[in-house]
Amino acid sequence: MRKTILGLALAGTAAAVLLTGCSMSMEDASCGGGEYGVIAVGSTGSACVPDDEDPPKGW
Repeated sequence: MRKTILGLALAGTAAAVLLTGCSMSMEDASCGGGEYGVIAVGSTGSACVPDDEDPPKGW
């Protein structure tokens, strides 16, 4: 019985990984190479800023 439960748990985990692909990453790639994402303060807006620049005021 214990082996059956362990096998089902492993199969379920494997299926979840295969079905979700890369969507399990902690952050979504929304900016291109050489950029990082910023979020507006007090708003829901977002933007991409070059790696070598500070974000604009309010971001």
